[in-house]
Amino acid sequence: MRQVVTSTVAYAILGAIVAGVVVLVGVDRTDLVLDAYVVYAGALIALAAARVSRRAFPAPRGTVPAVLAPLPTQYVHPESLSTTADDVALAQVGQFDVHFRLRPLLREIAEAGLAMQSGIDLDHQPERAEERLSPETWDLVRPNRPRPERGESGISSASLTAAVTELERLFPS
Repeated sequence: MRQVVTSTVAYAILGAIVAGVVVLVGVDRTDLVLDAYVVYAGALIALAAARVSRRAFPAPRGTVPAVLAPLPTQYVHPESLSTTADDVALAQVGQFDVHFRLRPLLREIAEAGLAMQSGIDLDHQPERAEERLSPETWDLVRPNRPRPERGESGISSASLTAAVTELERLFPS
């Protein structure tokens, strides 16, 4: 720091001597000489500030510090995925949740798959849809499925896996 100050002061004195000599030589426009010296002194001060800050905050050597490294993006589950996971968990507890939470999602998938694969409308062509699906999957997605009573046990993991696998096969890879 001391070296920066002494060199800045030395150059300022040198600039003042040059400005004084120019005025003594006989330049009529001393105001321009003074303006030039003020600009010169300002540049010296800016240079000194840059040198001090460079010494106070040295550039990192080698690798980029961990502070400046980009943070890895963290995966956040979409809200719809969390909702579906909750619906599946509740459907394994009771038939009421199978019917009102899980069934609408499975019906939507079945409708899209049947329409895409065979042109079958699940609601308007239930006979054709029943022929394309297994009895267990058909029971889950059929249009006239009766409302369950509260307290009935939910769907097993194996049954749900089988239904989802069957519905996946409706879509071409």
